[in-house]
Amino acid sequence: MRWWWIRVVVLSLEACGGRDTVYLYGQPKSGTTWVEVIVDTLVAETCGDNCSDAVVTQGKSRSAAIDEGTEKVEFCCKHYLPGGKKVGKQDFSSLLVFADSSLEAVLAPCVKNKWPVWSPRCVPPNALDVSALGPHRYVLIVRDPRAVAVSAYHFFREKGPIGKYCREAVWKIAALESLRYYWFEKVRETNPTLILFYEDLLEDTYAQYYRVATFLRLHPPIDVMRAVVAKTSAAAMKIQEKQKKLPGPNRKGAESKVRSANAEGFRDEISRADKTALAAVTRAMRPYLHPALAFRYLNTYAQDIAFFQGGH
Repeated sequence: MRWWWIRVVVLSLEACGGRDTVYLYGQPKSGTTWVEVIVDTLVAETCGDNCSDAVVTQGKSRSAAIDEGTEKVEFCCKHYLPGGKKVGKQDFSSLLVFADSSLEAVLAPCVKNKWPVWSPRCVPPNALDVSALGPHRYVLIVRDPRAVAVSAYHFFREKGPIGKYCREAVWKIAALESLRYYWFEKVRETNPTLILFYEDLLEDTYAQYYRVATFLRLHPPIDVMRAVVAKTSAAAMKIQEKQKKLPGPNRKGAESKVRSANAEGFRDEISRADKTALAAVTRAMRPYLHPALAFRYLNTYAQDIAFFQGGH
């Protein structure tokens, strides 16, 4: 499986009256670009001319780092856990991508011994160096691993049947998302941390946008928030992608960054060509899902509940 280019975004909001640096994290195709655009638009619409340039959302290249006064964004080819370090054979500071190399570097003992990814046995307490977190705040975006896999299949132009790709990738994505979720719960003990769900941003948009705004210490009135939501809708972002204005690669058709913006669209896509694939990938990912993520993703639809209740 190919290595994935992953973006780590650092937003410095001093021009808006704050002194904090906010770090954004997430699995590729989990909604990181959307969160970037939401934050950028919130800042611009709320602060106006006072901080319209406070957030830079696109560098000159994938490895570019921009730091102009209070403006700061990093684009790089790695994704790591903040404060992660090496403990024995596990390297929590290593590059995390959806490939066997990532699982081998971090989660191999957990997979081999069937340890829960969200346990101290799998993630030793000393794997997180709290002193390395600094006085910063963190945002994590989480999305159903099955939806992430389908989106990635198209965006990264993976070859072969989509069902086969998902059978190989979904459980790995579930394990890495569970690791991140558990990790950021630990980060939350010392640093302000906001965990967002992609599905909530779609289904409860205004409430979730206000959560983001409050975390950024922004207080947009309702009319301003309506404008922000309109400018960051799937329809608006599709236009931005056609104009090549979104962060990262901007593409067309099925490979585009913004596709259906349908939280459950992955079900039909996985099942269309392979009727047994959805059940297979759900069964495979279940043991690797953090309990909170299992409740979130397997406790609504009848076809999922059997796996959730049975603990398969």
